[in-house]
Amino acid sequence: MSPGIRQNLDVLGFELSDADMDAIAGLDRGLRTGLDSATLN
Repeated sequence: MSPGIRQNLDVLGFELSDADMDAIAGLDRGLRTGLDSATLN
């Protein structure tokens, strides 16, 4: 396997700090995109 593919597959090789998590949480505006699963049959 090439090093580039191996690096791409290493999806757990990072950490998010509390500040990172707070920044991500701050992006939530309570909006929904896509289909509403409650109305799908």
